[in-house]
Amino acid sequence: MRPVEYPVEPVPSGRKPLQVIQLLALAAIAAVVFGNTLGNELLWDDTALIRDNTFIRQWRNIPSFFTPRYWNEAHPFAGHYRPVRTVTFALDYSLWGLNPAGYHATNILLHVVNVLLIFYLARLMLGAAGPGRAGPAVFPFLAALFFAVHPIHTESINFVKNRSELLALLFSLLSLLLFVRHFAPGRDWSRRARLAGAWFCLVPALLSKEAALTLPGVALWYAVCFFPGRALGRALVRVLPFGLIMLGYFWFTQTFIQPATAAAVGAPVPSGLMQQALTVVKTAGIYVKMLAAPFALNAEHAFAIPVSPLTPSVLLSLAVLALIAAGCLWLYRRERVAVFAVGWIFLTLLPASNLIYLASRPIAEQRLYIPSAGFCLLLGYGLARLWGRSGRTAVVAGLLTTIVAGLYAGVTVHRNTDWRDALTFYSKTLAANPNSARVQNDLGNALAEKRRYEKAVEHYQAALRLNPLYHDAHYNLGITFYEMGRYAEAIDHYRAFLRLAPENVDVLNNLGVALHDLGRLGEARDVLQQALVVAPEDVQAIRNMGSVLTDMGLIEAAAAYYLKALRICPDCLSVQNYSIIEKAFMLRGEVERVIRIYADALAFYPDDATIHFRLGAALAEKGRVDEAISHFSAVLQLKPDYPELHFKIGTLFLAQGETGKAIFYLSKAIGRDSRHAHARNNMGVALMKQGDIDGAISCFQKALEIQPDHVDARFNLGMAMLSRQDYAAALRAFSLILDQHPGHEAARREYNFCAALIGEGPRPPAADGNGPY
Repeated sequence: MRPVEYPVEPVPSGRKPLQVIQLLALAAIAAVVFGNTLGNELLWDDTALIRDNTFIRQWRNIPSFFTPRYWNEAHPFAGHYRPVRTVTFALDYSLWGLNPAGYHATNILLHVVNVLLIFYLARLMLGAAGPGRAGPAVFPFLAALFFAVHPIHTESINFVKNRSELLALLFSLLSLLLFVRHFAPGRDWSRRARLAGAWFCLVPALLSKEAALTLPGVALWYAVCFFPGRALGRALVRVLPFGLIMLGYFWFTQTFIQPATAAAVGAPVPSGLMQQALTVVKTAGIYVKMLAAPFALNAEHAFAIPVSPLTPSVLLSLAVLALIAAGCLWLYRRERVAVFAVGWIFLTLLPASNLIYLASRPIAEQRLYIPSAGFCLLLGYGLARLWGRSGRTAVVAGLLTTIVAGLYAGVTVHRNTDWRDALTFYSKTLAANPNSARVQNDLGNALAEKRRYEKAVEHYQAALRLNPLYHDAHYNLGITFYEMGRYAEAIDHYRAFLRLAPENVDVLNNLGVALHDLGRLGEARDVLQQALVVAPEDVQAIRNMGSVLTDMGLIEAAAAYYLKALRICPDCLSVQNYSIIEKAFMLRGEVERVIRIYADALAFYPDDATIHFRLGAALAEKGRVDEAISHFSAVLQLKPDYPELHFKIGTLFLAQGETGKAIFYLSKAIGRDSRHAHARNNMGVALMKQGDIDGAISCFQKALEIQPDHVDARFNLGMAMLSRQDYAAALRAFSLILDQHPGHEAARREYNFCAALIGEGPRPPAADGNGPY
């Protein structure tokens, strides 16, 4: 029986204490260099993904993050499927709430883990290369050190959204390490478990970011570089499940996840195969330069699509790429560690290389987080080879290492400060690229957030001068002019946006609101109907339509829209919306439906004093006094100074005959509002029931001073005068009522009674025999 061939050499043992010290030092260096990010704000896309994303605030939503519905309907940005990142946001929220320091701390922690994994990958490569082929044991430390401090990582770590890059690399490294270790000596069950683990880790890597699609290529390249003949064949077979996982991921995302919408209207794109090829070459050259000389970093890099192979940037890129390719061919059998590192760079650059042109942002530093691992392995390897020599060469290697690592760390720490807050970030970005319409727009957003509207308008208008088709600037101008009270200008920009993107529900909603606020109710209704054609279940559009119809006096129609919103989103209505539903039902006499609506609302707003109050009022209307008092008492606990509260409670106690309690609460109502005519009237009724006629008369008279047409107060005043046997005064009170309300039968009856006692004739009946009473 032939022995099993293991292509992975034993990892150099080294000294355990030294390894522990190296790992602790690497973790500390990475944490310190990026430590000043903890004070930075959430900005750019982080506001939508974290601050404004209510879905991450409930753990029960985590399973939904893996469903197409969330990504197609609820996620702020379409076209991406990155549920693992969103799960980590939910976990962060459970720990930190919306404190930015917590989210930045998680990014630093993930970066530290990646630094340590790079260390272990370099150790495996050191063993695979064989004794003396990759320099001394300092190689893993150097590679991980450069990765820990490389300035190109500032965008990936400061921009919390780019946690997807950190997670994708973390799971990709775990997968690659397990794949390589599968070929090391060990028990069969252990080796099979490592291989299964390698396949499994590709799944969370892909669910973090699609850039992990390059992992199988990296694993294959590792096998090509380090595995001998027969072992290479075995490795190729074991890579096949990676391909099946990739195909499954690709099928799922293409079938169920909606593609991203155009994010850069008016931006140029390559025309034809030649321009596309030249664009890829130029992109690769730019990224190689950024890795080697990560200075003058900026979140927005100007990129001109090359039109000729003779364009200087293309020629320079071709020359650099040709030199790298020639070097790899020459080094292939001599220095396979270097060849693998170069292969890592270019394989992982493929998703960022503009093979599919990324029009909204052709060049982005964040896309170099994963490729930079290969560059740092290459740089660490080269210096480690120098360290392995004696004499002056080793001294030079030490000086170079110190200079490069120190320079990288200094640039990184300084660059982190550019991300301190939105104004600082966008101002610095714009200074480096003043012709970027997007940055002009984003700086406008930062200024608008600080309510510096005039300056914000200047930058939005600058964005439109640079790109007249930049619809986001129109949208933001609309919002800003609306906030400034300049509704007509807001409407102009909303309409300009809709000419570019006619089916945007948010803009249709905003346009409807602006028209509503200008009193152009018919136009507002038409626009909102258009929004509801585009998105029939958009709750905001439904609510806005209800508001417009309310102001048009169409209470029944408005209530129907609010009820529809209630069915779609039970916790999306405001108390004002509920009041319209209540009014419509009350007009139809459907008090029980009002009670049910408010009772259901309490499930979502258990501590809302207004809901309790309105429910209590409806219960009182149906004579369910005890229940009504229970809800009024809840209001008393939640908001003791709630308007009308004490009046309602006092009136209920009066209806139950508990005059002492009624007087107590009615006096509180009068104390809070001395001009509350109804409270004065009811207080008079309570005093009459207690036999205090003079006090009652005083209350009725005060109510009539406040509200001369208060019929109940005048009638009660007449009855009080009757009780005091002042028939003439009573007759005058009843006569005044009949002058205004000839159909008031109770007043007529009492008038005739008083008239008979003092010898006057009866009052003739109303002309129609009925009247309003």
